[in-house]
Amino acid sequence: MKITIVAFDIWGFNKFIANRLTQLGHEVTFINSFEIRYVYKNKWQRVSNFFSKIFLKKNIKKVFLEKTLLNKIEQLPFQDQILIINPSYFKNPLLELLKTRTSVL
Repeated sequence: MKITIVAFDIWGFNKFIANRLTQLGHEVTFINSFEIRYVYKNKWQRVSNFFSKIFLKKNIKKVFLEKTLLNKIEQLPFQDQILIINPSYFKNPLLELLKTRTSVL
């Protein structure tokens, strides 16, 4: 069975679940959004993001996370099951894309 787990995994518990499922013979793809990090290119970009968050309500780091997750999910083949840990952390376009990658959520 092809299983994808999408989670914000700080302590490694979800990775443990993915490893155990792999040991049981399933094909598991684990996408840990905690490992996706944005690095500022310079100080100007950091200052720019500060004002962008205040006035435009737009955070460069969150936009980067969303784009990276969307790219990873677009590359996934069709899955039998997709497990989303804490779906309120992710935005609607990402959740809608995940729905197209499986028949069961």
